[in-house]
Amino acid sequence: MDERWTENLHYSSIYIVDAIQAIKIIRKLTHAHFSTLIDDDWKKYSISYDKYGELNFELFVPVYYNHPHAHKDYIDGILESWKKSG
Repeated sequence: MDERWTENLHYSSIYIVDAIQAIKIIRKLTHAHFSTLIDDDWKKYSISYDKYGELNFELFVPVYYNHPHAHKDYIDGILESWKKSG
């Protein structure tokens, strides 16, 4: 995952209802996958991320635990700015 990858997703062109459904499906699939991991797997598998480098699952989960909250805070800030401008 890197900024080039996310820029190419063109989030602004996605219908919000579809985006919410996609998030729900991704969370469901992620939960199903994590539920199958055995103890050794948490250190064996990793994700490469520009900001943090190589993170195994044991390190990745705590780092991204609050990730959805960061998006919510960002959206709340945009909505607050919009309300003040109108």
